[in-house]
Amino acid sequence: MPTTQTATREDLFSRINRLSDNELARVVELVDSIEGHEPNEETIAALRESADMQNLIGPFHNMEDFMASLLNDDDA
Repeated sequence: MPTTQTATREDLFSRINRLSDNELARVVELVDSIEGHEPNEETIAALRESADMQNLIGPFHNMEDFMASLLNDDDA
């Protein structure tokens, strides 16, 4: 396993160990609710674009600017 994956995995386990019982229950409930759901092609394409830093807009400095951009058809 590459070093970065090991460090990420160790960080994840460390964070999980610090969760309270209630927080851990919520995480498990969330994972259970999304388990088995596969993203559609549009979602996969959007995730790949964001990972490749393509077709990004912003940054937004407040919620009003974000919502204005979201509702503006010119950004699409």
